[in-house]
Amino acid sequence: MLKRISVLTLVLLAVAATAVMAEPIPDKWMLTPRFGYVFMTSNDDGESFDGMAASLAIEHNIYGQHYALGLMTGYGWATDEITPTEGEAFDIDHTSIPILATFKYMFGNMRWTGHLGFGAGVHISSTKAPEVTSQEESVTGFAMSVPLGVMFWVTENININIAYQYNWMLSSYLSDDASQSANLGIGFQF
Repeated sequence: MLKRISVLTLVLLAVAATAVMAEPIPDKWMLTPRFGYVFMTSNDDGESFDGMAASLAIEHNIYGQHYALGLMTGYGWATDEITPTEGEAFDIDHTSIPILATFKYMFGNMRWTGHLGFGAGVHISSTKAPEVTSQEESVTGFAMSVPLGVMFWVTENININIAYQYNWMLSSYLSDDASQSANLGIGFQF
């Protein structure tokens, strides 16, 4: 237990030192399209499945350029294969469109910049089993996300963004109403 606390303390001190020694990010807008994989678990059978995700974020640096406020929207889609105890297996298509207000804390320098954030808003999700029924079930609910990532600066105004994101969507088809995603994007400052 003491070893874990010591390691955590060293990590927090390193992040704090990096933040203090950080070069400020230019006071600009940033547009970041991202693409990646999303990992989910269904409520129906408890099996994990994955799919694709795309998102677009627009943010503006504030308060000393170490914080950013913005908006993010995305589109995620995945297919879950259901194997009932009787009958043939069938697919359930799941899509989700989140619309989130975001806050991000940034640290590092103009070669690499780490970021940790939080987003809150709504999601519009739908599920459909095209082989079984033509009906589509849609739901709109509250959504939150916690992204963690790093930006590697290629030029002063372009970066490559690698991020992990935990997503929580109230009233969704997913087990625990949660999914995780790994994304790769390109950020453009203007």
